[in-house]
Amino acid sequence: MKRNQHAGRLQSDGVGINALSGADLDAIHQGSLEVLERTGVFVEDDQALAVFADAGCRVDRDRSVAKLPAYVVMDALAACPPTYALCGRDPKHDFMIGSNRVGFVTFCEGILMNDLETGVNRPSVKRDVADISRLVDALGDIDAVASPVGARDTGVAAPTAHGLEAMLNNTTKHVHLPMMTQHEAEAAVEMAALVAGGEDALRERPIVSGGCAIVSPLRLTKQFSDVTGVWARAGLPTLLISGVMAGATSPVTLAGSLVQHNAEMLAAITYAELVERGTKVVYGSFSAALDMRYGQDCVGTPEMSLMSSCLPQLAHRYDLPSWMAGL
Repeated sequence: MKRNQHAGRLQSDGVGINALSGADLDAIHQGSLEVLERTGVFVEDDQALAVFADAGCRVDRDRSVAKLPAYVVMDALAACPPTYALCGRDPKHDFMIGSNRVGFVTFCEGILMNDLETGVNRPSVKRDVADISRLVDALGDIDAVASPVGARDTGVAAPTAHGLEAMLNNTTKHVHLPMMTQHEAEAAVEMAALVAGGEDALRERPIVSGGCAIVSPLRLTKQFSDVTGVWARAGLPTLLISGVMAGATSPVTLAGSLVQHNAEMLAAITYAELVERGTKVVYGSFSAALDMRYGQDCVGTPEMSLMSSCLPQLAHRYDLPSWMAGL
C-alpha cells in the first residue's frame, strides 16, 4: 500500500504553493453557489432533471435548466468520502487518494504513437495500450494507468472496452478509463467485476475508475448523466472533470473562470451524490485559456499552471481528492 493508508491527513505537509487566500476561496465558493442558485445548469437528459427536481431543485423543463439551492449542494458535499483507495489487482499497488497525498498517472487519451521501429507517427492501436500498461506496471513512481492511448484499430463500437482489456491484462495497478458511452461504461463495470471476483468484490476493492466531463459553460450532457450514473451505482470512484477555456467558454479573468469551473464541479458532484449517496468522487480539471490569435486551447502555459494550482485548493476546501492535468 502506498501513501499511508489511514484516516485523516498526513502530518508532513511539505512545500506547496497557495495561490489563493482563505478569503479568496470563500469568495469563489460563495460565487459558485450564487451561480448555481440563480443561473443554474443546463441538464440535457429528462431523467437527470427529475433527479434534481426530486432533491428540491427548481427545474425549468421547457429550458432544461436546474437551479440548485445551496443546501442541496452542501448536503451533497457532506456525503463525499474525503479519502479512499484506488485499488490495483495486486494490493501492493493500492493508492490512497485524498488529503495532500500526491500521485502520478498517465495522461489519457493519446491518438498517435511514435513508432519505435520506424520513428513515424501513426494512429495508436490496442497493442500500444498493452505495451504502455506493461511499462507503467514496472515504473514505481507512476501510481495508476489512465488509458494512455486509444485502441483505434478496434473500430468505433467499443474501443474503451478493448482498451480496458489490454490494461487489465498488462498491469496490476489501478486502471482509469476516459470518457465513454453508457454502453461502454456498463461493459467496463461488467468486465472489471469478472476480474475482481464479482460486483460486491469490485465495490469493496475498486480496481477501476471512470468518469465524464462537464461541457462548459454549465452544461451536463446526457452522456455525462448516463455514464456518471453507471459508475455511481456500481460504487466505483468517479472522476468529475471540467475544462473551461478562459476567454471562450468562461470569463477571461482568472477569478471568473475559477467561479465557473467550481460551479460546474459542484453541479456534477451534486448529481453524482443524488444518484448514489456516498459516491467516491474526484474533483478534476483540464481548464486552460484561449489563444485568441489562433483560436486554440493553450495547454502547457502559465495560465493553465495557475489554474491547476488554484483548483486543488478549492478541492481541499471541500475535503475532496483532486486530479489536475499536469502539462
